[in-house]
Amino acid sequence: MCYSAYVNFFHMQLENAGKDWKSAAFNYTFDPQIFQHVMSGVYHPFIQLGYGLEFESKAITAAALAQACVHSLSYKDLLSGETFAEICANTSTNNGNGFSLMQILDMIREDTLADDISYAKQPFTETNRAAAESLAIKYAKLWTVKSAKDAVDAKYGELLSVMALVYGSLTRPGHKVLLHFMLMHCLSSAYFLPIIFEFLSVDRQAKLLQAHCAVALETFAIHGSPRLYIPPELTAFDARHVAASTQSNSGNPWLEVFEKAIASDDLHVAKVVRSLWRGSILNAFHSQSGTAGGYDMPPPINWLYLAQLTTDTIQANYFKDVDPQTQEGKHYWIYGMIGCDEFWTEYSKV
Repeated sequence: MCYSAYVNFFHMQLENAGKDWKSAAFNYTFDPQIFQHVMSGVYHPFIQLGYGLEFESKAITAAALAQACVHSLSYKDLLSGETFAEICANTSTNNGNGFSLMQILDMIREDTLADDISYAKQPFTETNRAAAESLAIKYAKLWTVKSAKDAVDAKYGELLSVMALVYGSLTRPGHKVLLHFMLMHCLSSAYFLPIIFEFLSVDRQAKLLQAHCAVALETFAIHGSPRLYIPPELTAFDARHVAASTQSNSGNPWLEVFEKAIASDDLHVAKVVRSLWRGSILNAFHSQSGTAGGYDMPPPINWLYLAQLTTDTIQANYFKDVDPQTQEGKHYWIYGMIGCDEFWTEYSKV
C-alpha cells in the first residue's frame, strides 16, 4: 500500500472514531507491526505523531501513522516484540533500580562490542548497525523504568538532561563548537514525550520512554560512542530557568532565543530550542544531580546557554545547498562518527 493510501485509511479511521480518535490513533501506534517503525528514521514518525497530538490534528496524526507504515525498519531487532518486551521487563539489575544513563554511556564506550564499530564516512554500514543494535539491546535492559507516574516523570527528566548534555558536549578541546545532526534528534524528539504521555496509560508511557531511550543508545553507539567534553558554561546553574509567566517580557532572555529560532533558516533550530525550553521549565534534574545510592545522575544543565549556543552556531540555510555555505564560513550541523579519532583528523583538515 502506498503512502497516500495509508493516509486516507488512517484519516478515515480517526474520523470514524469521533471523540475517541486519539485512543484509536494509539491503538494503531502500539500495534506490534507498527510500533517498531514509529521510531525509525531518527524518530520522524514519532515526531509527526507528537505534532498531531500537540495541535489536535487528525490529519497530521494520520500522516504520522502512514509515515510509520511506509518507513523502512531502522531497528530490526531492538524494538521487535520479544526483544523489546525483555527490555521493558528487566527490573533485576542494581537492586531493581537499574543503572543511570550516565553510567550506561560509560559502559557502552568500554564494551568490547564497541570495537566492532569501524570508522566510515557513512556510519550506517551493515556491520556497524549490527554492533550498535547489539549494544543498545544489551544496555537498554539496564535502564529500568518502573510503571508508576512518579518514576516515569523522573526518568523523563533524566533522559532529557542526558540528551542535552550529550548534544552540548561533543566538541573536543581546541576545536570550534560542533553540533551533531543525528544526536540532536535524540534531544529534539524528546520534547514530544510529555505531550503524548497525557493520552497514555502509565504502562504505555513507560514503554514509549524505553523505546525512545533504546533508539538514543543505538544512535550514540553507531556514531562512535563519543566521550563528553563538558564546557563549564553548560553545567553552570541556570538561574533564569523560570517560566515566562514569572518574568516580565523585557526581562525574559528566552524571548530573544525564540526570535532567533523563528528567524533561523534551518527548521531544526526551533525544534531544539523547544526541547531545551521544556527542560528549563521542568528544571529537569537540577535538584537531583550527583550520585545517590549508586545511581549516577547527570549534572545540572544550563538550558538557556545551550539554546543560545544553538541559535548562534547554526547559520546555514536548510533550503539551499549547504556545501557552498559552509565554504563561506557559515556553520551547520555536523554528520559522521564524531566519537572516532579519524573523524577529528578529517575535521581538522577542513
